[in-house]
Amino acid sequence: MKKILYAALVTALVFALGSCGGDKPPVTTDPVVSSDVTTAPVVTEPTSDTPQCSATEPAETTEPTDTTVPDGTTATEPVVTEPTGTTATDGTTVTEPVATEPTDTTAPAVTDTPIVTEESTETSGEDAPEEPFDFAKSDLTPYFELGKYLGIEVPVAEAPPVTDADVAKRLTAAVANLPAEAMITGRAAEMGDTVSIDFVGMMDGVAFEGGSASGFMLTLGSDALIDGFEDGICGMQPGEEKQLDLVFPADYNPAYAGKAAIFTVRLNHIYPTPNDAIAVQYWNAESLDAYRATLRAELEGEAQAAFEIAKEEAAWTKALANSRVIQYPEAALNEAFENNVRVYEQLAEMYHMTYEEIFPTFYGLSVADAETILFNSAKNLTAQRLLLYAVSKDMGLDVSDEKFDAELAATAAVLGLDSVDTLIKQLGKSKTALKEDKLYAEVITKITAEANFVVSAS
Repeated sequence: MKKILYAALVTALVFALGSCGGDKPPVTTDPVVSSDVTTAPVVTEPTSDTPQCSATEPAETTEPTDTTVPDGTTATEPVVTEPTGTTATDGTTVTEPVATEPTDTTAPAVTDTPIVTEESTETSGEDAPEEPFDFAKSDLTPYFELGKYLGIEVPVAEAPPVTDADVAKRLTAAVANLPAEAMITGRAAEMGDTVSIDFVGMMDGVAFEGGSASGFMLTLGSDALIDGFEDGICGMQPGEEKQLDLVFPADYNPAYAGKAAIFTVRLNHIYPTPNDAIAVQYWNAESLDAYRATLRAELEGEAQAAFEIAKEEAAWTKALANSRVIQYPEAALNEAFENNVRVYEQLAEMYHMTYEEIFPTFYGLSVADAETILFNSAKNLTAQRLLLYAVSKDMGLDVSDEKFDAELAATAAVLGLDSVDTLIKQLGKSKTALKEDKLYAEVITKITAEANFVVSAS
């Protein structure tokens, strides 16, 4: 299940870091294909696990977009796009409220960003921990005015149609996943072939960033790589290794423009052109056309599922817009902000940087500007949690921890687990997040069922 605005911001920035920051890599201009092509939106959830670098191209930051907080303020959130030629995983959509709690609680304290929304109460000691805000037990009326959430009119864009290009991409991904026995290894590569290669680029005897890849899927003649690269592969036999002496064009990335580089390239295999025989043998289809029809049906199903999610998100956003935050519970807001900060402290550690270095290095933001964004994101998270509990209580749902604890215990017993803690660990979320997932599923079903959706062209 996708996350809320807190996750939307964190996901966007985490994905950028996961794509490895820096200049555009010197070899690829556009990766020719992706083995993970889908039309359904994908959201990467931020967790306490260290995100891994998963792409050779750096993320590029677009213009910020604005998200209106229900108290009337505006939170500016940077939107990070995928590198050119990769499949976008846009996680910047406002979705359901789910608390995200990084498990590492040893991170340094956050900076002195002011978080004052209600009168402070004195504590017995300077370092006394702040008492968490209990959304379930607290009277929310001093904090939140619940607006109309049932029978609301909700604008939503229609699901985009599945195109022949979408089907072709999915078919290419299927070819990439064929077993080794299906690959062509008995002839030389020719222009127009799609091949798998490994390569390492060296400049002045040193491997350079973006100049190496393994299992790279390339169509010869696509001009996806620098001049001479694809021509150099033509004529190679599968298993053959070759050295290519190339020069980057003058109008290339300034860091590499006009410079000589040596690439050691290994041709792994040539991908077969899909045909009826392959469809029958490997895809359990009567013919290639039948398999294409199957792929189209899969894509249409994914598009419809994505549309249903979009409807839920739009209805939730409208319910939030109809409501109003009177004041933010200070403890809840502080907790959300500190969790945001903790994510970037962990990322900074992963990249061997300080917290103060990570924002200007990857996003061109000062720490103060970044923390303003994180703080506004925390406000959005808190507002949506207020909405979740206000709606749940208004519907008469039991939001108590006691009820949810009993449900967890019953589930653990059915699964034969020794404890609720073991169940929670296996699910990979905090108990609060699991509880709010369940509440959201209940309330959004009713909100969506009674909403009047006005569908417009996408």
